[in-house]
Amino acid sequence: MRILILGAGAIGAYYGAHLIEAGADVTFLVRPRRAGQLAEDGLVVHTGGREIRMPVKVVETPAEQADLILLACKAYDLDAAIAAIAPAVGPATLIVPILNGIAHFDALDARFAAENVLGGVCMISITLEANGHIRHFGTADTMLFGNRFGAPQASLLAFAALFAKTPVTAKVSTEIVQDLWDKWSLLSAGGTLTCLLRGNVAQIMATRDGPKIAAAVAEECRALCAKAGHDPRPATFARTRAMLTDPKSPFITSMRRDLDNKAPKIEADHILGDLLRRGEGVAAPFVTAAYCQLQVYGANLPAN
Repeated sequence: MRILILGAGAIGAYYGAHLIEAGADVTFLVRPRRAGQLAEDGLVVHTGGREIRMPVKVVETPAEQADLILLACKAYDLDAAIAAIAPAVGPATLIVPILNGIAHFDALDARFAAENVLGGVCMISITLEANGHIRHFGTADTMLFGNRFGAPQASLLAFAALFAKTPVTAKVSTEIVQDLWDKWSLLSAGGTLTCLLRGNVAQIMATRDGPKIAAAVAEECRALCAKAGHDPRPATFARTRAMLTDPKSPFITSMRRDLDNKAPKIEADHILGDLLRRGEGVAAPFVTAAYCQLQVYGANLPAN
């Protein structure tokens, strides 16, 4: 099974490293700078108290079709990613995008066979460090993938079988569309809270009104999803409330981490803006304020 991973950033490199350890045939499709970094240092992942360090196969342009492509990029890089993977996509190639929200499906379905564009969700706290190393925080590590339109394909089951040989909790889901919305509701709530108030959960909970605001944010995101026809499952909503009100939690979202690092781009439109559009008519003052703040941040970035 030939697996192509678009990107060797935090998500792509982490899952790729575990797949390689399981004996999978993995190639990374990367830009020249990252290719040079990987050629010099190899792929380095810090997880579970250990360091994974290995040489990897990389290409800057695919020369053959893949059986499965793991699309691990930021939403604002999607157009470039689609163009980059196109030479590797054949009639039976499965594409598993690990992106936040759901807006990416419009572009992927328009370019490739929609029945081969799967749903993918991961729950993990991880980052790409300046030296090119990948650092996994905590123990959370769950990945779900599934056919959005029917039963899982044989190659998807083979993909899951590879993950079964790794520490990753990876499962084929028969409810992947709802899984995508559940993740979106949790992520948008976390992003709203930590970006708007510019603290981690523990810091926010230590304030007078933090718990009340966190509860309101969770309810706004639930209501927005429900208006769009995908009310989060009760267990997901309970987990979101618990995550956002844990007085000892250092949790922040990747979007908040991008703010701290003064990232030149941020996924505000894909995570918050699209949710507000799909839930139009629902009163969501905290989500609206967070989205406004992130738009201002983007507008104040220096021109490239």
